[in-house]
Amino acid sequence: MAKTEKVDYKGQFSYKDLVEKYFGIELIIGENSPKLSKQLSKAGKNYTNEELQAFQELLNAVFDENKEESFRFLFTNILPDYDELDDWAFDGSCNSQGECGQATSYVLNTLDEARYCYIYDTWEDPTARFYYVQDCNGVLGVADLYCENGHGYYLAPQILLCVAYGKRLADFVKYEDKIVYMANDSGYWSNLSADSYSHYVTGEIEPIEPYDGVIDDFNESIGKLYSENLEQYIDEDDDNFVYCSNIEDYEWSDEVYICDHCGECLSPRGEYFEVSDGTIFCSEDCASHQYIYADYESEYIDRDYACSCPDCGCVFHDENGSWGEDGEYYCPDCIEDHEEEDEED
Repeated sequence: MAKTEKVDYKGQFSYKDLVEKYFGIELIIGENSPKLSKQLSKAGKNYTNEELQAFQELLNAVFDENKEESFRFLFTNILPDYDELDDWAFDGSCNSQGECGQATSYVLNTLDEARYCYIYDTWEDPTARFYYVQDCNGVLGVADLYCENGHGYYLAPQILLCVAYGKRLADFVKYEDKIVYMANDSGYWSNLSADSYSHYVTGEIEPIEPYDGVIDDFNESIGKLYSENLEQYIDEDDDNFVYCSNIEDYEWSDEVYICDHCGECLSPRGEYFEVSDGTIFCSEDCASHQYIYADYESEYIDRDYACSCPDCGCVFHDENGSWGEDGEYYCPDCIEDHEEEDEED
C-alpha cells in the first residue's frame, strides 16, 4: 500500500534564517560582522562549541559559505523513487540506479518511521540530502548528510533536525547500534544500517526492521526476474544472462552451449544432445540434419562420412568399410561375403 505523504517541515531558508530560528537572535552578516559566538554572547544566548561547529559545518556542506542564499528544505516521509535516485546520489553514493545500494530508498520507504530531507539550491536543483527516522514515540535517528561537497557530515543533519522538530543539539546522543536492522547487501546499503558509520538519536529508539521479502518486491518493481537456476534476480536485457529452453530459465551467457543446427542456447545444467565428436545440439532431431546414427559404430557420425551397406543395410563410417569384388562398398560384417576367393594350387 502506498504511503500517504506527511510533510513534517518545509520552507525556503538561508543559513542566516536557520541560525536565527535556532538561537532566536537577529544575525548580523556582512564583511565586518562579528563572529556568531560574539553575537550570541552579546544577545545573552547560551551556546556550545558543538552548536557553533554544527552551523559552520552546515554553512560549508550545504550553503557553500553563502549566508544569504535561500535553499528549499523538505522534511517528509516520502523518499525518492527509483527514477529519482541518480539526482540525489552525491559524492559517488551507491544509492543510485544499478549500484549496490539501489534498493535502499525503496526499502526505507516501506517503513513508517523512515524520513528524508530534500535540500534544493536557489535554482531548484538537488544539492544535499539525508535519510533519518522518527519512531512511534517521536524519537529521531540519523547518520550523516550527503551533498555536492561530499559526505560524512554528522552535525549538519542534526542541527537541521533541531530546527525542523524543535530540538536542541544536546538532545542528540551517539547510538552504539544500528538504527535500521537490515544487512547491507542484495541492493540495500544504508549508513543507518552500517557499523562503519556513526548514528545519533534523541532518545531510546524503538527497533526498526524492514519486512522479509522487501528486496524481492524491489526487484520486481523495476522489472527484474528471479532465476531459480542462478538463485538471483536478473535483468533480462543484461548481456550477462541468456534464456535457455532446456531448463526454461536463465543461465550465465559465458557458460551456455549453442545448438549447432538451430542456434538455440542451452544450459550445461539441462538436457542436450552431444555426438561423438563433441558437437552439441538441442535435440536428436536437430542432430539428424547433420549426423546419422551409425549401426556398426553405435554412435552418431557426420552424414558426409556415412555409408550404407548394400548387403545388410546398416550405416557405418566410411573409414571402416571395404570394397567388394563386385565394386560395392560393404560394412566390416558383410565384406567377407564379397571378397575374391583365393584359387587353390
